[in-house]
Amino acid sequence: MVRHPISDERIIAFAAGELNDVEVAAVAAHVAGCAACTATAARYRGARSTLRGDASVDPPASVVARAKRLYRPPRPATPADPFATLRRVLARWTFDSRPGLELALGGMRGATPGYRLGFEDETAAVDLLIEPPAVGAADQWRIVGHVDAAPDQPRPTGSQERVAVAVRNAAVTVATDADEHGAFSLLAPTGRYDLLVRLPDHVLVLPDVAIG
Repeated sequence: MVRHPISDERIIAFAAGELNDVEVAAVAAHVAGCAACTATAARYRGARSTLRGDASVDPPASVVARAKRLYRPPRPATPADPFATLRRVLARWTFDSRPGLELALGGMRGATPGYRLGFEDETAAVDLLIEPPAVGAADQWRIVGHVDAAPDQPRPTGSQERVAVAVRNAAVTVATDADEHGAFSLLAPTGRYDLLVRLPDHVLVLPDVAIG
C-alpha cells in the first residue's frame, strides 16, 4: 500500500497560507495532480470563508442569563417551620398507661401494644393514644391526641394560629394541625422523637419520646 505523501494537516496549512515559499511550491505541485487533496483544500477554504463572513455577534451576558432562567425549573418553596420562632417550654409527664414503666423526663423505655400518655404545663394539657401498626402493615404507629388549653390562655383566631403538632428527630419529621376542637392524628415509624405542640405564644415540648 502506497502512503499518501502529503498529510491533511499540511494540506490545511497550505490552504490557510501558513507555509513558506519552498513548502508551498512542493504542496502546490502535489495538489495540482491529486483530486483528493484539491477537495480537502477547497473544503477548508470554504469553511474559513463562511466563518469570516458571519456578521452575527454574541448576545449580551444579561440576555443569556435571562434566557437560562426561563428554562430553569423553579425551586419549590420551602415551607416555614411552625415551631421555629416561638419560645419552648418543657412539659411534665402526667400519665402513662403501660404497667410497670418507669417515667423520667429523659425518655420512655419499653413498649406495649397500644398505650396512653399525658403531659402538661400551666397553659395546656395533651393526651395521647399510641396505636401500633396493623399486623402485616408498614411500620407506622398512629398517634391520636387532644390538646386542651387552659381557660385563661389565648385562643387561635385563624387557620395560621391553629394548634400544630409534630414528632421529629434527626431523620423524620411528621406534623399536622389540630382541628378546632384540639384533636389531631398522625403516623410515625418506630423511633425516638421530640413531640412538639405549638400553642399561640409558645411550643410545648416533650423530649425523647419512644414510639413503638
